[in-house]
Amino acid sequence: MKKILLIGLTLLMCLPLSAERYKVKETSHGKMPHWAKSVEENYLIITATGHTLADAQATVLAKLKQAMCESVATNIIAETEFKQSSVNENGVFNKKDEYRNKIHTETTKMSYLSNVTLAKVEDYYWERRQYKKTKKIEYFYAIKYPFTIFELKSLVINYEKLQQKLNNRLEELQNHTKAIESLEEISEKINKVKELQNEFAEKDNRYLQCDLLINNYRRLYEYITIKTKQVKPNQVTVVLEYENTILYSKQIPIVTASWDAAKINVELQGYSVAITYDTKGSYSNDDNYLNIRYKLGNKYVNKRCYLNINK
Repeated sequence: MKKILLIGLTLLMCLPLSAERYKVKETSHGKMPHWAKSVEENYLIITATGHTLADAQATVLAKLKQAMCESVATNIIAETEFKQSSVNENGVFNKKDEYRNKIHTETTKMSYLSNVTLAKVEDYYWERRQYKKTKKIEYFYAIKYPFTIFELKSLVINYEKLQQKLNNRLEELQNHTKAIESLEEISEKINKVKELQNEFAEKDNRYLQCDLLINNYRRLYEYITIKTKQVKPNQVTVVLEYENTILYSKQIPIVTASWDAAKINVELQGYSVAITYDTKGSYSNDDNYLNIRYKLGNKYVNKRCYLNINK
């Protein structure tokens, strides 16, 4: 296991090199410590440069998380290869690079590393440099971050728990695409998918699955219709229907009449919408109707309800 950890650490322990000579103008404390130029077991030694001290610190933190990400990937791949070899003596596990890329893609967001901060470093060192030829100012920053086998195993467990949690959320949303009870539920589920999609990198296959799922939810609007439930003198009651299921909605439709000066009142009554109107200005021999408009997603859907007005 120590070998696995050292492999993960060694891959990113490289110091920035420059052919241009510089002079150290200021340091955090004395000369550069030995650990800042070496590799130590049970530690991550990370260095970075930046135009400002804050830039260098931000880069160091990003590289620290990336180094942890690499160690997690190395550990998971090693364990997967061990399991594969124990089942298949011929060693069919020949997709190491593909699997490594998959793990790196999954960990791009690295939300399971949200608790990793520079406040947890055991030691740090920075210096302000000025290059003699160009007079350019640059900050160098180095950290010594404790990272034992225990921390690695803890990260692997957190990573695997997070992936399982994300997979479960995605599966639940996929399995309930058509199980809707209200118009607003569609947009709510789309927002939930978008929120979940933010957890994935664009190269992650689950990111593409979220795109497809969002399109599937948006497609539901195409199957919602406005149905006339009841027609009485001076009153029409309508509902929204999806595959023979009446949907609840808080939305109040826009209702207009084909004749002028009509007074219209629209009221929500549970799953139904009651529309009352007067017939002033209408003619009994005309095609009188109410136009009922709902906004479904990004589109408007209209229904004309023709009325038999006798005067």
